[in-house]
Amino acid sequence: MSSSASDPRALAGAVLVEPGDAAALRALGNALAASWEAKAAARALMLAVRAASVAGQLPLAVAAAQELAAIDRDRATEAIAKLAAAYGKGSPRVDGSHRARPPRFAEETPKPADPTAALDGAERALAAIADGPLPRVPLFHSLAPDLFARLCAIVSPREYAAGAVVVEVGQKGEALYVVARGTIRIGRPSPPSEGGEVILSHLRAGSFFGEMALLTESPRAARATCETPTLLLEIPRRELDLLAESSPEFSSVLADYTRDRLLHNLMITSGVFAPLDEEARARLIARFRPVALAVGETLLDEGAPGGHLYVIVSGAVDIEKRDQGDTLTVTRLGAGDVVGEISLLTRRPATATVRAHRKTHALALARDDFNEIVADFPGVLTHLYQLAVQRERDLERFLAEAVVEADDYLI
Repeated sequence: MSSSASDPRALAGAVLVEPGDAAALRALGNALAASWEAKAAARALMLAVRAASVAGQLPLAVAAAQELAAIDRDRATEAIAKLAAAYGKGSPRVDGSHRARPPRFAEETPKPADPTAALDGAERALAAIADGPLPRVPLFHSLAPDLFARLCAIVSPREYAAGAVVVEVGQKGEALYVVARGTIRIGRPSPPSEGGEVILSHLRAGSFFGEMALLTESPRAARATCETPTLLLEIPRRELDLLAESSPEFSSVLADYTRDRLLHNLMITSGVFAPLDEEARARLIARFRPVALAVGETLLDEGAPGGHLYVIVSGAVDIEKRDQGDTLTVTRLGAGDVVGEISLLTRRPATATVRAHRKTHALALARDDFNEIVADFPGVLTHLYQLAVQRERDLERFLAEAVVEADDYLI
């Protein structure tokens, strides 16, 4: 850390240049706290909460409030209550069409200044700002004041340098993250033959990530990398589970966001949906419904009517085929794979059983929904027909090879 990043006078200069800059006020408050100037630090952090709130930067406001709690818990509780009233459930100020101004980064080092003078200037500037419309911040806007305060109480601000990897593919999901400042790149490694990374999205202040591995209890399916110096709110899994258990509404919000993000990722990475443009993907996403399977539970039963197209979101399923009284495992499919296309397209009973190898989450598209929209997506229909034909051939080949192998042992 550079000396200017922890020197109260240097940071006060940034506040003096931009009195309403919440990030600068927060940095000054933390520097004053490190210098054992508790009273001035609390004042700076309170102003940081106010500045971030009026700018629509709720996660940054929560970060400042959490840091204030270490100095003055009563004032932090008061600050959180005001944020809950402004941003939480039922607030008349929340407007879904309103967009927050992203927290800024200082472009040059200002001249040192007196912290007290800088805070006086910030107080005057913020007093002159009237309360206006606020953005709808995911997770927070659906919570009543008590749950809003409970969510704020379990977050921990975490600073990351540009280039830092926050979560890696294959890691166990232990936390959810809210972006307070900076930009996060979400990606998956490309196939080894191609190298590089498939970019799924870029997340900025107000977005959150990491919830999929928590809700599906599966390893991280993507990498999160900081493209800039980044401030995140970290919410540990255990505390999040307790909050979700006590609030069905909060649990539902998490599930809805997870469903939409999983579908978005699958639309990008699955070959079935690759030909679609962004608008077409959004229309198709609205038709899918979530399905959860315990180990050993079946998604399709051989010989039973089909009627749905399934996309595996997480976990794994075994494709099983009955043959002369035996049950043979044909193959195993995982995230991004499609099943059910044969019975969906041919209207024949399922040609194989699809059984969860481990806890699995899938998304289902009913035949009626598929038929209603398939004319608009000829590329998807073509891909599914090709997949169905190839799978029937593979199944026939597998059974033929299984018979040959059995005959080899008849000696």
